[in-house]
Amino acid sequence: MDTFIHASDNPGNAPQQPPATVHAPPPRTPPDSVWDKPVEVVVIADVASTGHVAAVNVVTSSRQREIDRAALEAVRQWQFEPTRVDGEAVPVRVRVRVRFARL
Repeated sequence: MDTFIHASDNPGNAPQQPPATVHAPPPRTPPDSVWDKPVEVVVIADVASTGHVAAVNVVTSSRQREIDRAALEAVRQWQFEPTRVDGEAVPVRVRVRVRFARL
């Protein structure tokens, strides 16, 4: 999984680096999902000033509902270091690229 910040996601207090993850459980691959090559979902996560994920949404879908839900559920559980701007903790929006591949 790859966390990054898109330039347009944080107008006004644009941090250059995404906050560090403190707790980032991987997604569970749905047992009934079917694909022949790795798939990817990009999720936007609104991170509160406390570092907790307040909301998540799919930006780029895998086109498989179960895979998208697994990505959302995983990122919803994440915890980040609070983002600080001028010493004050602020909310931030990050994007998470979640990849699924058969082992």
